[in-house]
Amino acid sequence: MRDIFLSVVIPAYNESRVIVNTLREISDYLNKQAYSYEIIVIDDASTDDTKQKVLDFSRGNEKIKLLSNKHNEKKGASVKKGVLSAKGNYVTYLDADYAYPINQIDRFLNILEDATDIVIGNRIHPDTTYIVKPSWFNYIYRRFLMSRIFNMGVRSILLKDISDSQCGIKCFQTETAKSIFKKVTVSNFAFDVEVLYIAQKNGKKITQIPVIYNYIDEPSSVQLFKDTFRMLKSLIQIKLNGWRKKYTLDSVSPERTKSKKP
Repeated sequence: MRDIFLSVVIPAYNESRVIVNTLREISDYLNKQAYSYEIIVIDDASTDDTKQKVLDFSRGNEKIKLLSNKHNEKKGASVKKGVLSAKGNYVTYLDADYAYPINQIDRFLNILEDATDIVIGNRIHPDTTYIVKPSWFNYIYRRFLMSRIFNMGVRSILLKDISDSQCGIKCFQTETAKSIFKKVTVSNFAFDVEVLYIAQKNGKKITQIPVIYNYIDEPSSVQLFKDTFRMLKSLIQIKLNGWRKKYTLDSVSPERTKSKKP
């Protein structure tokens, strides 16, 4: 068994305003748990002082690690870098704006340990809880419509059984995650679709569960129309890669990791 139980991967681009609070919230929660952890922040060549704030906050704390991209490589590439460097038995990735509170992670871990390879959040599950400022209802409604259009494309082309491929909290057995992310080619927000498509193509079991979605900060950096159509283009490339058999995973030990939390 590895010394580290859980790796938390956080991609960050120009998140100076929120990154310290996110790291504090995650650290405070995980420090109270019986299992060990690491937090891996990937600074995607931020033009603000995100990197310096992570360095200042993590000074003297070996549980927080910073990786830096020399050039802006987009979210997918940053998450890939973090996952491939993870040392825990399990790995999760979260958004830097703390939209998904860390106190729900044990539900993901409990399911992972018992019965599945990947657990993903599902924002349209009837038991999902939204925390939202009323002034943002119009924006959220527009974003919801665009996400449904994108999801229709995802389900018709690639992932028939996945209701919400883009939810920003997913948790994996680390060996499974690494074998999948080695095959990931998409660097934009559609990388989540490629990850799940590779998993399904290789017979990995994916479980979808409700989440707490903490939408009380400023609107997402996703540019609704521009990014949605860019991601739809990526879906076609993913489908082509599947036809060309580029997603066969390298052999992984057939035994599931057994590492119950203390």
